[in-house]
Amino acid sequence: MAGVVNTAPILRRSVWSAQAPFRCYQRRWAQVHDVRFVATHQRSDRVLEKYKEKLERKAREEGKQSVDELKAAYKDKISGLREQAIVPGAHAPLSAQPPPTPAQTTSSIPYQAPPPPTPLEERKQSTPQTPKSKSPVKTLDSFID
Repeated sequence: MAGVVNTAPILRRSVWSAQAPFRCYQRRWAQVHDVRFVATHQRSDRVLEKYKEKLERKAREEGKQSVDELKAAYKDKISGLREQAIVPGAHAPLSAQPPPTPAQTTSSIPYQAPPPPTPLEERKQSTPQTPKSKSPVKTLDSFID
């Protein structure tokens, strides 16, 4: 028995030492980026770079010295177009819109609401009273209203 060597601990250590560097040095390179902002918001200077020649040509046609003067001339039109393009909930808070008036809500509802239920006292008075029979067997009329 003294000559038998238990090799299990040695094998475990050798397997661990072979895998240890890979486990310790493994990194995750994946990162989460919020693409909602990137996709929906463009920098204004990018737009100016892209259409620089067209804007300068338009400014010359209008008799302006620079693109800034052209912007100042069309300031009202630009702000009006921006206000029209606002989508409630996406670009502006939903509370920015005034609440609908009752006249608007009745025309926009595709169906009519059911009438309110009548109180129990009125129902009892409107239903005809069935005569009580003394027989132990109940008739079908006693179950149906």
